[in-house]
Amino acid sequence: FLVARRHLSRRRVVQALLAILWMILLRTVTRVDPTFASVYLGITILVILWRNLGHEETGQGRKSAYSVFNEGVEALPGQLSGQELDDQLRHRTRHPTSRA
Repeated sequence: FLVARRHLSRRRVVQALLAILWMILLRTVTRVDPTFASVYLGITILVILWRNLGHEETGQGRKSAYSVFNEGVEALPGQLSGQELDDQLRHRTRHPTSRA
């Protein structure tokens, strides 16, 4: 019979092993003290949030949604600036390509 080989990246394998380890630890924690399982889950959620905060540097050519982090404080295309909002509220007309 034919076995389909799938390309598994090293990262996926590590993630799968960590998930299995997490489940084993959860099972162990619940056997030792069932009330500690909620603390274990809470710590897990905090670790997941911390890991996904984006600690890595922004790559070359990538722009942040927050213009203060971009070179020259450059805003993203189509992003509404304070000056444009003020112009709209005061019914001033500006050329659409000009930025403050």
